Order: sequence, then C-alpha cells, then structure tokens
Amino acid sequence: MDSNRLNEACVYRVDTLVSVLSAVRSGMGLAVLPCYLADGDSDIVQLTDPIPELEYGLWFLMHPDLRGVVRIHALMDFLTEAIRAQKQRLAGPLLP
Repeated sequence: MDSNRLNEACVYRVDTLVSVLSAVRSGMGLAVLPCYLADGDSDIVQLTDPIPELEYGLWFLMHPDLRGVVRIHALMDFLTEAIRAQKQRLAGPLLP
C-alpha cells in the first residue's frame, strides 16, 4: 500500500476476504475482491479486469505417508477436476 500511495486513502483494514466483502456490501468503499467471491452479488459491480499480479497457483499437498492411499488419490483427483471445472469462475470475467 505504501508503494502505491494508498495508505492515505485507506480508512478501514481487515484481514479476511469475508470481512472485505462485508465492508463493500455495507457501502464502505471500493475493494479488490476475487471474482468468485463477488460475482454472485448483484449489488457489487466489477470495475476492472482481473489483476494479473494477484493471480497465484493452487497446490494440493498431502503428507508423504498418505501418498500410497487409494482413497486419498481419489480425493485429489476429484478435487483437481472440480477446480478445473471452475477455472473460468475462479479466473474471473473480462469486462466488455
């Protein structure tokens, strides 16, 4: 925030996305939110395209002792496909 000179404009700080969403819903101002969190709320308007600098990878980790467990692999396969199926929703739409 310092490097972008936004400290002066910031009037409210929270440490969870749910709190940021709640603040925006209550009219406190603008915020950067993940598209998957805000897209379902018709009162929230997307002002910009998704910000590439805020993208990050998603990793599934497991304890080494569980690598050979069939049901754990089944879960990992299921989660991987479920996330891939939501790729566009997670990435967010581009503005027209």
